[in-house]
Amino acid sequence: DFYSNGKRGKIYNKLSNLKRLSKDIFKEKSSPEEDKTFEPEENVGVALQYLRLPTITADEFDLYWRKCARYRFKQISESKSTAEIFQMWPEYKKPSGSILINIDFEMKFPFAKQFSERWSSYRDKVIYLLQSKISNPAISKKMQQIHVFNEESVILTALWNMHHLFPPTQKVTSDMSGAKIRKKFSVLDSQESFAILAESEEEIDIKLKLLVLQGRNIQPKLLISGCLEDIKSIIVYFDGIKYPFLSIFPEESEIFYNFIQDFFYDIPTSKKIVKVSTLKHEILKLKDNSFN
Repeated sequence: DFYSNGKRGKIYNKLSNLKRLSKDIFKEKSSPEEDKTFEPEENVGVALQYLRLPTITADEFDLYWRKCARYRFKQISESKSTAEIFQMWPEYKKPSGSILINIDFEMKFPFAKQFSERWSSYRDKVIYLLQSKISNPAISKKMQQIHVFNEESVILTALWNMHHLFPPTQKVTSDMSGAKIRKKFSVLDSQESFAILAESEEEIDIKLKLLVLQGRNIQPKLLISGCLEDIKSIIVYFDGIKYPFLSIFPEESEIFYNFIQDFFYDIPTSKKIVKVSTLKHEILKLKDNSFN
């Protein structure tokens, strides 16, 4: 069961699964910088016909899903909405959708590092910098207690409080008349675009419905039942479907997600943000015994 508890916890497994190792069939040598455009494979129509045969086996499906990857990536890049993507590729909506996303991630970013490995290597350094940089007394107290949490709560607490190091910047846009519109998000806005944290699943549903009524962007987003110290369940919400998925970063937490992409996955970001580069440099230059 995808949402069952793993040995290292659900958050750890979900983020790790985004970079799950897959077979090297049809993989081409390329760099992240070269993966900006995708030319469809030859005879992709034949691959699609086999892919959607009702008698296809799991191994054959895996094979033909990979064979039409570049065609799929091109269609996704040209689509105007997630609804259009799901219409073209309904396989994403099936129970195995999360596995297909893992395969696509590996094929599109073959040189990306695994969150699980990076977290294991830099866990203590990240926690040390969070403890030393966040001055809020309540948060500092919780960060001092983090080592008694289970690993799942440790990861979530670190990611949740990391938003304090990347407060959103003011966004300036223009309306139809050319008048400037200024939007300023708070740290809480950034956190809540990353995850909905509530005592129960019923409360989560209420919050989701409220966001819908407000016309807010609610994907991708973690849905966490419980509290930071005692997590009951974790799922990922994307356009009505619940599985791990990373898309365009929510603008409220854009800086935070750029750090996750740059540091933990080592995938080049489209924007160069000083705060991201600074924290990454500080973590990397810390000596292993400097925070014990």
